[in-house]
Amino acid sequence: MTQHPRSYDTPTIDTFIRILLLIGLFTWCSLILAPFIFIVIWGMIIAVTTFPVYEKLNVALGNRNRLSALIVLITGLAMIGIPGYFVVSNVVKTATELKHAFDAGTLTIPHPPDEVETWPIIGKTVHEIWSLASNNLGEVLTKYETRIMSGATWVAGFVGRLGLDLLKFIFSIIVAALLLMYSEKARNLSHAFFHKLMGNRGPSFAAIAEKTIRNVARGIIGVAFIQAAAAGIGFFLGDIPFAGPLTLICLILCIIQIGVGIVVIPVIIYAFSTFTTTHAVLLSSWLILITFSDNILKPIFLSKGAPVPTLIIFLGSIGGFLLSGLIGLFTGAVILALGYRLFMSWIATDGTIQSED
Repeated sequence: MTQHPRSYDTPTIDTFIRILLLIGLFTWCSLILAPFIFIVIWGMIIAVTTFPVYEKLNVALGNRNRLSALIVLITGLAMIGIPGYFVVSNVVKTATELKHAFDAGTLTIPHPPDEVETWPIIGKTVHEIWSLASNNLGEVLTKYETRIMSGATWVAGFVGRLGLDLLKFIFSIIVAALLLMYSEKARNLSHAFFHKLMGNRGPSFAAIAEKTIRNVARGIIGVAFIQAAAAGIGFFLGDIPFAGPLTLICLILCIIQIGVGIVVIPVIIYAFSTFTTTHAVLLSSWLILITFSDNILKPIFLSKGAPVPTLIIFLGSIGGFLLSGLIGLFTGAVILALGYRLFMSWIATDGTIQSED
């Protein structure tokens, strides 16, 4: 009996091969772009946030796209580059001075103020270790050698990553300027993407994405930058040690919605125990004003609409920081907030989009 060759469904095989090729191409492109993904994302966030300013500037200049984008680029580089340089250079200088003093055996620790012992929970322990270090630094170094070496290694790595992160911010601003220059094409592309993804609801989702990015970037990250910069000015002008690292810590704390109070309170205590009364009062007044300034700034910078829960901002910031360093601190907060808003709109029980207006 003659056996006929087994027949195959040729269209199905062709479709399967096409899908595999598309997946392979997409994966390859993703691997190529992976080192730049957070730079591009942050550049997109900056572009969306600054677009209203760019649009008004472009109209004022007679629709000269390139000149308007160049002005935004130079302004952004000045706003990020100058403070970033001072903070990074101060961190490097502080670390270098500490290392040289430690190697030369001239590193000394001042005696702790009596107020430290009254701090809740950690006051007694901190005062005990601080007092021991001020009297016999060598004993403390010997007792906590392993922890100190681990901490020093982490600090050295962090300083190196800090400089790299500053370069990432600069490249992100360049990406933002390019996107603004071709903003019409970029907007059409985003609307086409959402239409392809969500069908007729695509334009509404695109509008929500744009407003959420702008809302979080201005109301959370923008306010954090203002508070941290203002606190940093106080630290530098007030002659506070480790002004650069303290400013960076303030920025991180503001973004994750904890606030600068954790840093400001010890600085105020240090000021009154070290400086003259006039010096301490002026510095403390400025720092206290900065601590509560978010109550005024956030209503100004946050637009109307459904707010994003603080937990979402906190998780996004911490997760982004753990994933990709300092730049992830910013992109994580915005992206998770965006995902939350789009998800809540998608599961709306009445099938409509929740408006931000």
